[in-house]
Amino acid sequence: MGSLKSKGIAQSFFFSNETKEEFTNYYQGFRFDLIDPLLGWGRTPKDVTRAGYTFDNDCVSLENTRGNITIIVTGGSTSDVILHPENWPILLQKLLNENQVSAKVVVAAVGGYNSGQELFKMVRDGITCNPTIHISYCGANEVETPAYVSEYEYAAYKDMMNGSNVPALLPNTVMVIRSWIYSKDEMHLKQQNEFIPFDFYARNMQLMYGISYANNYTFLGILQPVVNSGSYQQPEVEVKNDWRSTQYKENYPAMKLFADSTPYMANFSNVFDTCTGKVFLDDCHLTDGYQKIIAVKVYDELVKRNLLTTIK
Repeated sequence: MGSLKSKGIAQSFFFSNETKEEFTNYYQGFRFDLIDPLLGWGRTPKDVTRAGYTFDNDCVSLENTRGNITIIVTGGSTSDVILHPENWPILLQKLLNENQVSAKVVVAAVGGYNSGQELFKMVRDGITCNPTIHISYCGANEVETPAYVSEYEYAAYKDMMNGSNVPALLPNTVMVIRSWIYSKDEMHLKQQNEFIPFDFYARNMQLMYGISYANNYTFLGILQPVVNSGSYQQPEVEVKNDWRSTQYKENYPAMKLFADSTPYMANFSNVFDTCTGKVFLDDCHLTDGYQKIIAVKVYDELVKRNLLTTIK
């Protein structure tokens, strides 16, 4: 198993030996140099400009022109364009351009984010981008840390509190003074409150829809495909992802039912049912050939909902 952190800062990645190098080649960018007090971690302007994009309200703009339609995408690493230059939002932008749709894709997805972080990201940064459409593409990270404070942030605060102790040997003056002014006994760390993954997911979809309604733009929540979420089978990946695979089996049925029965949702969990090739690198990340399937499916969904009516 490989991960940015044991749990919290990004999804855990499980590799077979033959896919480890392939995954490393695809996802070079799993490093986050920005500490974000609200969201835990994020991207720096340098990350974005180095990848050749424009940094816009702490989001990644894929087109310099404004366009008549602004589509903002939130999610985790499966939508993070800094991690992989062929992630589906980039291919969606190409499809829009090829079909002469005057639209700009703005990516607010960051590796490891769950739907709670997406919600906060939209409130703080996304609305400022004046979106026409907000697409939330998620599901996988709901089983990892279904809470509004990640284990990464919680551990960071805990470390800071522990660091407020005056060391037994050679304490420096600042630490001694601080220990006089701030008693450690007066400092408390609120317990983490984790939700049932489905409840967390549904609550955040409903909240993001409500925010879109209040701010006069369209919300589309997409339940992403994960290993064995449909009839497509990739057994060698399931074996390497025992914990997450079990979580998907326990939580995805309710999430799929919610996506199928909610007008502002789309269920992509079975999008690969007729595929026979190697779809997944791990439990949720896709090989290059299947990124385009997601992009085309998203484009078709937008067309079906009459959201792409403005032509250049």
